[in-house]
Amino acid sequence: MKAMSAAAVGAFGLGVLGLLGAPAEAQRVDVVPAGEASDIMTAPRGQQVAAAEVPGLAWQQATLGQIPQDAMPAGVDAGRTIYVCRVRNDGVRVGKLVDGVCQIPLSGAEIGFPDYEVLTGAPWRLRWPPGSGLQPSKGLVAGQVSGQPGVLCLVEHMGGVHPGMVILDRCHFGLNGKEIMAVDYRYAEPNPPGEFSMRFASGGWVPPGALSAAEGTPPTTSLSTSGAIGPTICLAQSGAEWVPGMLDASGSCLHVIGRSVERSPGYTVVVGDPSRVAWVTYEGGELPRWEGPPEYSVRIGGYRPNGPPREVCRVEMGGQLLAGHVEGGRCMVAAGGAQVAAVPRYQVLHYIGDMQEATSQGDSAPSPLMPLQAQ
Repeated sequence: MKAMSAAAVGAFGLGVLGLLGAPAEAQRVDVVPAGEASDIMTAPRGQQVAAAEVPGLAWQQATLGQIPQDAMPAGVDAGRTIYVCRVRNDGVRVGKLVDGVCQIPLSGAEIGFPDYEVLTGAPWRLRWPPGSGLQPSKGLVAGQVSGQPGVLCLVEHMGGVHPGMVILDRCHFGLNGKEIMAVDYRYAEPNPPGEFSMRFASGGWVPPGALSAAEGTPPTTSLSTSGAIGPTICLAQSGAEWVPGMLDASGSCLHVIGRSVERSPGYTVVVGDPSRVAWVTYEGGELPRWEGPPEYSVRIGGYRPNGPPREVCRVEMGGQLLAGHVEGGRCMVAAGGAQVAAVPRYQVLHYIGDMQEATSQGDSAPSPLMPLQAQ
């Protein structure tokens, strides 16, 4: 889905492709018996691409625990960040860099290799649509078995997120010394410039490439944010709404509902190119008609079925940036993690794009909105 097309915003009311993962307990997984080889079926190449064909992505040789500076984080296991690696053994096998070796699933076991290649590049260059029971005809080819391509995949399992490779119709990954096959998985494909996706997370995990309140291009006018630390922007579900907030140190998405601060252990984050968003300053009252440069024409907000989306906003308090949503001409944020602060001067998150491409509402809209909704 093109994030900012008129069809996306106008017809569907969605500017971001929702990517909610299946709950871990609902995922279908099988363990490959030790010593058994994994089969591969012939699949059409279709729109599959290699990392070398995607600007900004590459495989870099490494050894003995080396992690390239721009290694792409792709998952988490026991609180540790996981990087994607691959080795050349009976083809090219994809695994995860853990404890100084690249651990790959092979013949029912999980085996470590000291020499490997690491996937490098900005995390927002990939998006992860769901796959289930099918060999993807498109996606990022990361390996091969028996001469057939294997697409990079991720599986949410037992509280972690694990990289692997699609073989036949399953994502093969390693965990606790065993090769595991998952029917429900997500596969990697290039994220076109200017598009955003949403990733489900919980327990404080920040998916790679998630936008923070400190990121974005310089706004037309700015708060005094020099040296301020920006939390990760999150959206928490409240009924049928998705309410913008911020991730706190306890691993919850802090967001304001009415006059109370709510904490959600499960949330979504926005993944995309930070150079395609900007923060624009507003004073109290209703958001005015946007009369600035058209490239800053679209405000980003959380989804609300019976009203306009709640714009993502930020303020500076005590040398730190706080993220929340706009309501009644104020930026509603959780101050100190427990109290609601309604701040009259704030900045709103804008998408940098073409106004004619971004909206079908015509000139009557004060500034078109891009609602964020997870599906």
